[in-house]
Amino acid sequence: MDWLQAIVLGLVQGLTEFLPISSSAHLRVVSTLGWGTDAGAAFTAVSQLGTELAVLIYYAKTIGPLVATWFKGIFSAEARRTEQYRIAWYVIIGSVPITLLGVAFQDQIKSSLRNLWMQGALVGNTPEEAFYILCDETNNPASSVDEGKLIVDIGIAPVKPAEFVIFRLSQWQGGAETSD
Repeated sequence: MDWLQAIVLGLVQGLTEFLPISSSAHLRVVSTLGWGTDAGAAFTAVSQLGTELAVLIYYAKTIGPLVATWFKGIFSAEARRTEQYRIAWYVIIGSVPITLLGVAFQDQIKSSLRNLWMQGALVGNTPEEAFYILCDETNNPASSVDEGKLIVDIGIAPVKPAEFVIFRLSQWQGGAETSD
């Protein structure tokens, strides 16, 4: 990948990340149209890390005090009684389930689904059209997270029966459930 391609794709990532469209799909399309090749999962991941860094910088005035209060709470009972300390713990606790699932299954899910798409078993011009994995605020609203629930939706578009199939995995305090 040359510098021009990296700059153009970085701009595409930055301009499309905050819109309700797939920035990853746009990276794929622009890379294929402009350079005849997919930029690859590694470039996409790194460019999304850049987006996350931008979000952290933008919200630093909100995140900084939470982090500082959390660290103060390690040694101070007074800090542990504050709302900021509780919110910091809520963020940490709310991140644990998806972090564990993501770490445990990321390679299997992504590589298996991408391989199925490449072999023609899934319909779509791009991996994003052939399958998706959804585990964010759209299917895990704050009220559900506060109750200790976690939902992961995996959608695939198999060649036959030629319709989108969605699997829903859910976990909550006291149980778990799968459905298709």
